[in-house]
Amino acid sequence: MRLRSYITWFDDNDYIGLGLAFPGGSTWKIERKIKEAENLHTRGEYEIWKLIIKIHMQIPFFKTATEEPSERAKQANPEIPHLASNKAKALTILTESKCSSSPYLIDSMHRQQTDGWVHGGYIHYIAMEMLPGVTVCDHYDDMERQERGELRKAFKKAWM
Repeated sequence: MRLRSYITWFDDNDYIGLGLAFPGGSTWKIERKIKEAENLHTRGEYEIWKLIIKIHMQIPFFKTATEEPSERAKQANPEIPHLASNKAKALTILTESKCSSSPYLIDSMHRQQTDGWVHGGYIHYIAMEMLPGVTVCDHYDDMERQERGELRKAFKKAWM
């Protein structure tokens, strides 16, 4: 069962204009929020390079967002979640293999939150190229069963 908190975790005042200096030497500035999704990602687009920055940030446990910051800090886990680390590893492999149907990984970095929802919790940034086209997950549930089957076959063919 998927729960929704109806909380805006990434307030524009905190992230729009934020400059990020990645370990590989590149520096990027978040200019606008495209989408916010709990437990998934947020995206920021850099207009010139067509860059997406995915941010994985620890948020408070369900129904604890209104507790005192010192209480929420007890939930802190500084480790990168598997979803974020696996995504970065996969993009690294695909980038090194020069895969033309996957975004190019520009860089990634991991920090601990010094403020925000869970002090001491993880925040992980993945900067990647933005590919042209549509995001399949935004339309998949609305597709007919046959169309979803054709899409799966096309992905399988591209993968093999």
